[in-house]
Amino acid sequence: PTPATAEGPIVAGVNMPYYLFHYTYGIEYSIEGIAVELQVGEWSLDKRHYMSYPPPRDFTAPPQCAHDRAHILRALYMNASAALPFWADAGARADP
Repeated sequence: PTPATAEGPIVAGVNMPYYLFHYTYGIEYSIEGIAVELQVGEWSLDKRHYMSYPPPRDFTAPPQCAHDRAHILRALYMNASAALPFWADAGARADP
């Protein structure tokens, strides 16, 4: 992964303008890639899972057909974890 820079992060080889990526609700999918609402999916990316520790460095990829926001947000987490050497020392653990 390429660390985020003042010019903006590079995600999946696309130079993104520098902006705030805010998400309010968890991103939940079944293993088949079907969006799940009002419950935790088999693949889940929800900031509430990580209130006491950061996401793991090797966060599992979302289903291939998941919405691009799931792939982008995972890539940004992976980017941050690669750029911060103390990430694992902060208590990262396996996916919930």
